[in-house]
Amino acid sequence: MNIRLEKTKVGNNPYAIIDLPDEDCELWKKSASFYKGDWIKALNYYPGIWSRVTPQYFTFIESILPKIVNHFNLEGSKIESLNSNYAIAQTPSEELSQLQKIPHYDGTKNNQLAIVHYLCGEEFGGTGLFSHRKTNLERINLETEENFNQTAKEEALQAKLNGYIDKDNEYYELIAYCKAKPSRLFIYPGNVLHSAIIPSQCKLNNEIAKGRLTITSFISFDNNIT
Repeated sequence: MNIRLEKTKVGNNPYAIIDLPDEDCELWKKSASFYKGDWIKALNYYPGIWSRVTPQYFTFIESILPKIVNHFNLEGSKIESLNSNYAIAQTPSEELSQLQKIPHYDGTKNNQLAIVHYLCGEEFGGTGLFSHRKTNLERINLETEENFNQTAKEEALQAKLNGYIDKDNEYYELIAYCKAKPSRLFIYPGNVLHSAIIPSQCKLNNEIAKGRLTITSFISFDNNIT
């Protein structure tokens, strides 16, 4: 297991990249096929479909976390909630809503982590962390949420954005990037602005073996840090 603990180039916020053995990818890909009939349209802005993971996956995530929680100022914390789903991005860039073309955040608390577990290759892009230029925000909290949401929505509706964000633009600066790689985990605070980065030439589909397959996890800890 190769663990890299990094911080963003702007706000010095933490993230981690973990590369696992190649056989890890095949294990979880095979598990995805167990729930073939359960794939449903994602309930949030995720541009694709979701399915549940096997119970064994939660045990796997719990075994990884002790190796990196100190990096996120969460030492001594216990998991309060853990949700994981298989995910396949499948929405063509021309069919995205305006709000799907900009970075987003998962919550406003600093005690939340997000994990993207790649089960696909670098031809499917990766995940980026961003800073919002106008508000100079990288992490969103309760005090900044209303201002950011209003400003970001106005920009998204007025701008002529093309497809998935894949680099800096006039509204957002790319401050960290994790390239997709089979068996790679990208871990970051859930309130950091982030987005899937999908190249314009990428051919999306909903095939488990050939698509942009990931497992996404959202974790809250009992340490309610501010």
